[in-house]
Amino acid sequence: MATVEQTMRAVTRFADTEVIPHLPTGKGIAAGIALALIVENGKGQLLKLREHPAVKMMGVMDEAGNVDVEKLYNAARPKLDGKKLPVDIPLIGELKFDANDVDKLYSMIQEEL
Repeated sequence: MATVEQTMRAVTRFADTEVIPHLPTGKGIAAGIALALIVENGKGQLLKLREHPAVKMMGVMDEAGNVDVEKLYNAARPKLDGKKLPVDIPLIGELKFDANDVDKLYSMIQEEL
């Protein structure tokens, strides 16, 4: 289990090293600013996710807001093998994530533990 803070640090590092450098300059700057503000103000919003019915059904967050990274990784990794998942991110547009991205993010979260 990873705390929300550990997860947010890893996601920030992933974005800073794997996503933002590949964006056009303007979008990269906008993404960096948005990410900094989300991290600064986002913990409360992320903790609200534990009350979402789907999150409760999946059992990926406990009452303290810790994230079951192993469960998420083990469910997501095989589904992305050989595929790219398109994700529409406001201000940036569509990004495509694959199994290698999931592996990198998982590794970064593990380093935070």
